[in-house]
Amino acid sequence: MTIVTLAILIELQDAEPLQTAKTGAAHPWSLVASKGGKYIAILGSGSVEIRDSENLEIVKALPVAASAVQFNQRDRELALAGQSLELYSTRDWTRTFQAPLPEADKAGPGQAVFAWDGSAYYVAGSTHLCRAWEDGGQLVQRSLPISPSRLSKKEIGPRLRLWGFSEDTLLLSAHKESLLGVYLKERFYPLTYAESPIAVEVLEDRVVAVFGTSIVYYEPRSFKSMSRPIQIPSCSAATVDPVTRSVFFSSKEGLRAFPIDNPNQSKPIHAASFTSLAVHSASRRLYGLESSGALRSWKLR
Repeated sequence: MTIVTLAILIELQDAEPLQTAKTGAAHPWSLVASKGGKYIAILGSGSVEIRDSENLEIVKALPVAASAVQFNQRDRELALAGQSLELYSTRDWTRTFQAPLPEADKAGPGQAVFAWDGSAYYVAGSTHLCRAWEDGGQLVQRSLPISPSRLSKKEIGPRLRLWGFSEDTLLLSAHKESLLGVYLKERFYPLTYAESPIAVEVLEDRVVAVFGTSIVYYEPRSFKSMSRPIQIPSCSAATVDPVTRSVFFSSKEGLRAFPIDNPNQSKPIHAASFTSLAVHSASRRLYGLESSGALRSWKLR
């Protein structure tokens, strides 16, 4: 069983545990905060567990292996993408749509991502990119070609991993996950040959890419590097809060935060190391998942 701990963060200092609970999620590996702030989703091996974002009490456990989840803007609908695309109504958690995703790889980190319009981009056969969505109760699916653009086809794959979107641009990594780039108009443009990316977040004035031992800022339209890499301790998880413009990252030294505009002013948050982090800016909440399965929550101020 997994332990869930709720805590409050006071001025980005040490967290104070408030209560504990247990969850049946097996091998949890990712956290996703809902758009409306009502829920926190825990993705595990063969399950998606939905919890209340404030008290962390379980709301619903879905026996579905998912690579990505997305709530709509008012948290009334939940979409899951794994080896199938599924839609659920959060009013009573009934499944309103289900269809297999052709050639979809086994569900896992980076195998799928949702776009702003609700369509799912997913990896097929480790090297191919597809897009799928529901339309009138039917699945619509398209295969997306990837042309090399300054790279040979051998360097593009295998092992694509999907990260997110900047307007109509898909962020992905390739070549054993060590090559970060953008997918735009059916071409792959590399950003850097740095270490494997841990997290990629798109802000209005920059793209923040967190790698194993460094953070790099890119222009949001040209995707050119804005500065030299910022060195950090070996990182296991990261997330970005666009409201406070802070980067939260976890290493063996614990969980820390620093302002994007002044990375030299990092502050400690918690002594434990985390495997996944998520933030919901509007409600000012940060979530961290430990390798043991412990889930922690902080109130940001």
